[in-house]
Amino acid sequence: MKYSRQTSAIKTSKFVLVLVGLGLCLLTVSFSGYSNSDIKTVAEEDFNKLHIEWMDQFWVYLESSDTAQFRIYSAIHLLESSDNATKERGEKLIDEVLSTPFPDPASLWLISANCSPGKSSDGCQPAGLYDMLRRADPGNMAVQLLQLGQPGVINAAELLDTEANRQLLLAAAETDRFDIYWGRNADSLYAEAFDYVVKHPAPPVPDEMLPLLPSGFPSAFPDHALALQITLTMNTISPNAPYASILDLCREQIRQQRKETIGACKKIAGIMRSQSLSFTSQNIGYAMEKTMLAIIDPDDPDIQKWWQRQQVFHIQFSCTLQGWLNHVERWSDIDQETMMAYAKNLSELGELRSLMLLNLQDYAVSPEYFSVNPAECEKLQYLDDAAIALFLNGENAQDAWQTMQIEAGEIETGKIKREP
Repeated sequence: MKYSRQTSAIKTSKFVLVLVGLGLCLLTVSFSGYSNSDIKTVAEEDFNKLHIEWMDQFWVYLESSDTAQFRIYSAIHLLESSDNATKERGEKLIDEVLSTPFPDPASLWLISANCSPGKSSDGCQPAGLYDMLRRADPGNMAVQLLQLGQPGVINAAELLDTEANRQLLLAAAETDRFDIYWGRNADSLYAEAFDYVVKHPAPPVPDEMLPLLPSGFPSAFPDHALALQITLTMNTISPNAPYASILDLCREQIRQQRKETIGACKKIAGIMRSQSLSFTSQNIGYAMEKTMLAIIDPDDPDIQKWWQRQQVFHIQFSCTLQGWLNHVERWSDIDQETMMAYAKNLSELGELRSLMLLNLQDYAVSPEYFSVNPAECEKLQYLDDAAIALFLNGENAQDAWQTMQIEAGEIETGKIKREP
């Protein structure tokens, strides 16, 4: 069976951008304030080469993992090789997962982003994969809707509004969660990465490069911190869920005044907003709700309500980006147990909740790193519409967050209070 790479979306939150930008222990990327053109030393070239080789060996290490999802991570990387023998190893890993009686849905989700349409094997065609995914995880709205993002449909409005796709909307509306498997099995992957870095220490940063590191950036991470960097970078890999296509299809239902599918679209938006485990999915849910309302009735007062709720959601997320996870210089001081606990919460509770729990714990130990007590941000989710309007006071999310930081010392204990 032959495969070719389809564009994968790298779902990144702000803290993961820090990890990718500085992460994998200074791999091949630019440092903060420095570009590759600024650093032209033999030491850098040798260092980058060593780290590329070191990471290549990690993908080989994952080939024999007991977890199918991790073997697929390895397969995705192997398929990018120009060496035919290496590609064949990747193809074999995918074949093995597809041929199992009960394939792991997270693995099938990853394969769906990297297995091009039109191949000779039914198991590699998107339709075959989508059917396998639906059987593996029938209650997942993202699985039900994934087919809307297939090539040839995503930018073709006339191909979207079909009876088959309308049935997808109705089927999706019967589910109760939107799960793109972001962060799934993060704790198990962390354990695998830690085992690898202990057995295969990362190449040290050359002395010649130390002056080029950003202020406060450690020259080396402990093994458990480097393992978490690898874990978080890998766990952001996910196919580009068909958000644009969903909204385009829902717009057409409104234009055609199809009440049943309009109702399905509203439920889909609500589930994405309230039940999904990634920031992006939740944010798109908010955007869909207010966009659909604006199409149905531009004067609907609920449009402003959903805009304000989305603004508060953004502030909550901004508040989660203050702890040690977003400050790489602190990683050398964080113990392995804390990192494993975060990875476990990420896997089980999702992005926003795991970050909030992490920061609540971190604030109790190191409040000096926070401009606002994260417990105050957590209370934002319990405000009603009138309280949200009072809190925002006509500001957008960025301005309201800045004001909240300035006024942090004036926040009344037990509730968020802002004078009009």
